[in-house]
Amino acid sequence: MPFVENIIIYPIKSMDGLSVAQAAVASGGSLAWDRQFAFFDAEGKVVNAKKYPDIHRIRADYNLNYGLVTFSAEGQSKTFDLFYDIDAIACWVGDFLGTAVTMRQNNCTGFPDDNERTGPTVISTATLQTVADWFGMSLEQTRRRFRANIEIGGCPAFWEDSLIGELGTAVSFQIGEVVLQGLKACARCSVPSRNPDTGVADRRFQLLFERQRRNQIPAFAPKSQFPHYYHLSINTNIAESQASKLIKLGDWVQIA
Repeated sequence: MPFVENIIIYPIKSMDGLSVAQAAVASGGSLAWDRQFAFFDAEGKVVNAKKYPDIHRIRADYNLNYGLVTFSAEGQSKTFDLFYDIDAIACWVGDFLGTAVTMRQNNCTGFPDDNERTGPTVISTATLQTVADWFGMSLEQTRRRFRANIEIGGCPAFWEDSLIGELGTAVSFQIGEVVLQGLKACARCSVPSRNPDTGVADRRFQLLFERQRRNQIPAFAPKSQFPHYYHLSINTNIAESQASKLIKLGDWVQIA
């Protein structure tokens, strides 16, 4: 039976993730701490790895028990308090990127890429391993490229496509005590094509990915969800009634 094999949250949007044993559902349906902080430019537009590949060169190490993050890049390393050093963090990151940024916090929904589907992204570990094999990458490097929140074990590659229906519909499923709605296959951006340590892009990545995905897409995958094949993982919503419930490693996953 499918179960939760890995949970990863990304406290700062576009920066390194953190594997956790459990995660609470926030009031807006995201996982607590996930994309809770993000950087913005002078025009109020999000500063992310899509627009600023140099973000890949910054390592972020978290101690969430104390609300701390340590940034390391090019021989520099500094620890900050995520709540009290917001301006100092923005200054440090802005200096590294060569542009002025501000840092904001949202502990309700975080700052997801899909503002209509604020729940965690879901993928099977077998899917990540299959994609890793396509490109001769490690599982960990593939995980860092696609940045999903919940990995499902005990199921074949692309099993997560069974958690969505035709476009515009929802599939209810349950992880432990939490009910989720599977809504949409996640369209990918330029980030998966880049080396997660350097930001250097492989220009052939999307073409090769789409070719393999087309050849291996499950028969049950809803066709309207795939106008092209550069999709991986699913986007979800979680109702407000589920807030504060926990998703834990080992939780069973069941389709309603």
